[in-house]
Amino acid sequence: MITPRQMDVLREIDIYIETFGYSPAYIDIMKPLGIGSKSNVRRMIAALSEKGFINWIPYRMRAIEITYKGRRVLGHNVTVLRQPVTGYWFRFDDKSKKLKATNLTVLMAR
Repeated sequence: MITPRQMDVLREIDIYIETFGYSPAYIDIMKPLGIGSKSNVRRMIAALSEKGFINWIPYRMRAIEITYKGRRVLGHNVTVLRQPVTGYWFRFDDKSKKLKATNLTVLMAR
């Protein structure tokens, strides 16, 4: 079960990743939603991670990624595949109808 506020945070993460191509920082989530502190954002991200809606590496900047479960809750019709040898995530983009690859090492290094 996802709370309405957690859904707002998940939507904001999705919009940010679609717009900029990389994960948001806490402040990038905090400002548009009017959340008062970074610790509240961290708490909500931790809860989303525990529930399986996002993958998140604590203490690493911009290391948030929406999982298949999270994309389904957001209403996206996507298939996520993992190729463990190369470290790339592949997803089917609904808008362009193409398979897109994201390099996780580059995403997590930012």
